[in-house]
Amino acid sequence: MGTHIIRPGETLSGIAVRFRTTVAELMRLNPQIRDPNIIRAGATIRVPTITLPVVRPPAHRILPIIPPVIPIIGPVAPIVAPIVDTVTELRRRKEEKLARLKAELARRKEEKRIRELEKATITRPVVPTPPVGHISHTLRHGETLWDLAVRHLGSGTQWTRIIIERFGRPPVNEAEALTLRAGDVVFIPQLGVPTPPAAPTPPAAPTPPAAPTPPADPIPPVTPAPFQIANLIPLAIIFGGIYLATKKGK
Repeated sequence: MGTHIIRPGETLSGIAVRFRTTVAELMRLNPQIRDPNIIRAGATIRVPTITLPVVRPPAHRILPIIPPVIPIIGPVAPIVAPIVDTVTELRRRKEEKLARLKAELARRKEEKRIRELEKATITRPVVPTPPVGHISHTLRHGETLWDLAVRHLGSGTQWTRIIIERFGRPPVNEAEALTLRAGDVVFIPQLGVPTPPAAPTPPAAPTPPAAPTPPADPIPPVTPAPFQIANLIPLAIIFGGIYLATKKGK
């Protein structure tokens, strides 16, 4: 015989099913319970003891003892050896292929790095040296020689003093000045800095006197050939042929 403490929410019928008995048996063991529908949580009641049967597995489920496998290894060895060799060869080929792939990847990375370095190498343009007393200026978009003259020389009419690096001289007219574009280099004279005089032109070398022309040989006078009657024979034959042909045509 055992005891049970009633939990909140339990009923007498539920306790009877749990302990495999009936409500009447629980009423007999607990005379203090007068109404089976009214029980108090926390109260202790007597319940019958449950005896569980011992369950044994059937005899056919007992696993047999596995015999030792050591004697089997001998006959299987000739079959396993080629398989082991094949696996080893496959592993070796896989390692060689992986090594080749790594070498190819390293080579491509090096080539890519060299190409990037070549692209990053920027050839700096050669900046032309301005003449003495001038400053160099690169035209921006929308700039004109008039604007530069106003800014640096104080008057826009001084634009003719600005040297265009492309021409090596100032522009000769407005049409030539309009050919300038952004990126062209010009040389602007500095105020207060005298422009050095142009180098003197060396005197021309004296021209040596011309050698005297030798007198030309006198032209001999043309003597007309004497008239000969034999010179008229071809003309007489030609005119005679023409005359005969005309007469026959008539």
